[in-house]
Amino acid sequence: YNKMIMDNELVVMRACGFSAAPANAHPQVKQYATLVTQLKGGEGAVREVCDHLLAAQGRLDAALAPYLVTFPTATSR
Repeated sequence: YNKMIMDNELVVMRACGFSAAPANAHPQVKQYATLVTQLKGGEGAVREVCDHLLAAQGRLDAALAPYLVTFPTATSR
């Protein structure tokens, strides 16, 4: 892992109020992250961060609602 890149990441992470790292990030980067995802980079980590932020704002259900399909139940037919 390139030390210069990692040093730059840490500078930015320290300056932000919130930072996240994927599960497969360098251990030193994960140490400074506000959130370390359960998922690896390229395997859904960004989605996990977005869900976390929306949930913290109380907006996750509203964001997902247009994509959830409700099927009629046997009693509602």
